[in-house]
Amino acid sequence: MADYPPGEGLFKREPGDWGDDGLRINGLPLSHWGLWLGVDGVQVGELSMGTSFTELPGVPGLVDGSLVDGMNNAIPTQRRTLTINVGMWGDEAEAVESKTRFALLNGSTVEVQWRNWPGVFIGRITSINWTDEWKQGVFVRSLGVVTVSCRPYVYGTPRSFETSTAVHTVLVEGNRPTGPTVTCVPPAGTKRYYLTVNEGSANQAQLVFNADFNGSWTLTVDCDQHYATYGTQPVFPSVDSDYPMLIPGSNTVQDSAGVSLWTYTPRWLL
Repeated sequence: MADYPPGEGLFKREPGDWGDDGLRINGLPLSHWGLWLGVDGVQVGELSMGTSFTELPGVPGLVDGSLVDGMNNAIPTQRRTLTINVGMWGDEAEAVESKTRFALLNGSTVEVQWRNWPGVFIGRITSINWTDEWKQGVFVRSLGVVTVSCRPYVYGTPRSFETSTAVHTVLVEGNRPTGPTVTCVPPAGTKRYYLTVNEGSANQAQLVFNADFNGSWTLTVDCDQHYATYGTQPVFPSVDSDYPMLIPGSNTVQDSAGVSLWTYTPRWLL
């Protein structure tokens, strides 16, 4: 698809420039597809929790076996539905062209930003429904409903900081825990390399790697996906390790050797 100047889309529809509604899909305004935001705007679906309760003989009520996060023992949320109401006007040929071009996004993963959200919702477009309006046999406009199955959080701008063998205190943005990605080159001769995170309470996570580090390969640790590589090969932490999460607010972080770069994406629950 061709690039267009800022503020312009594929079409010049009457009545012309209807203003910027602030909605962006993959960084592009709706006018890029010849669309405008409907009167119902953007609707963020309800939060649902992945709970698990078990009935045990002799125990009153049900035993809560739900998994919780490390912040305030909150149950992680499931995916949620984002509903975007859109519309278009013009002649019938223009409407068909808008629909076919916008349909290229159906089934794909997109980033949705609207107005003063602190970041983007990330999800997959699961359906696009259109309703055409006609008057006396003449096409007037089309109204559409776009459904996006999203991760539960709004994701902000990635942040980075460096750590060393000294204890560093960092202030993490957001209101939900987030898993950092850590990259480092452990010095040659290192046999045991570990990362430690403590958010100032009794909760401490330490990730330990036992290997013959050569001082030239990069160790990359994705704490969100629980995956690590040394050079190009997968590497696994010790069995008593725990991939650390960064908690919103003050955290103390430290590595055992050399200098490491930590990158995290703030998560916001709306």
